[in-house]
Amino acid sequence: MKILFLMLFFLNVLLSNDFSQKKILSIKANEDPFEIIDLKQNNPINLYKQEALFNSSNINKEKQNNPKDVKTDFAILVGFKPHFGLALNQIYIKADQFSSLFMKNFFLNSQLHFINSKANEIYQNKKYLDLFSIDNKFHILNISNFLNYEKDKNKIYSQITDFLIVINLNEFYINTTNFFITKTKSANALINFKIIDVITGKIISSKKIKLKLSLDSYNEEQSYKLILDQMPKMLAEIIDKEDFKK
Repeated sequence: MKILFLMLFFLNVLLSNDFSQKKILSIKANEDPFEIIDLKQNNPINLYKQEALFNSSNINKEKQNNPKDVKTDFAILVGFKPHFGLALNQIYIKADQFSSLFMKNFFLNSQLHFINSKANEIYQNKKYLDLFSIDNKFHILNISNFLNYEKDKNKIYSQITDFLIVINLNEFYINTTNFFITKTKSANALINFKIIDVITGKIISSKKIKLKLSLDSYNEEQSYKLILDQMPKMLAEIIDKEDFKK
């Protein structure tokens, strides 16, 4: 009887212990070794002695060494009308081509200092041309080929534009006058130009001019040469003599 009692007592003790909420943790040693590997570099990088990939101090030195821009710099905007063409008996040149030839010789004769072609593109805008023209019938003439091409990108916009010259090539025609046994010919160009102070935006000069040149009445090739040699030079002299005081 005692034996049966003891067996029931131990069975009750065993059942009263709850192993469901207990866990056994087993910590294993790290099997991956941690090592510092020496790459044995001959020239290890010193973060405190590296040379800069881009050193802006060189540019600052270049700017300090370069003299200040003391020239009066001009931008230019040119427009032409379909009437600005050349028509002789044997020679006919359309307005765009004739205007281009006319302005090429203008630049060859002008003493003004024009900004480079890339900076001048800022002003090659139809809106600006219409703003400073008598009407909106002018076409923009590309004059980039006649300006200096700057290869150094650091200098493209280094010039400060002082004045904008707007030239409108309005009309070109030939007058022929017959006398009894002789005849005379003259070339006539109607041109408008304005000079604008870029800083203030004010127009400091606005003129309508007529260029007139006597031609060879019997030699069209000679007349054509006179027109392209002399008339652009006349225009350049007029604009060069303008008062560009601000």
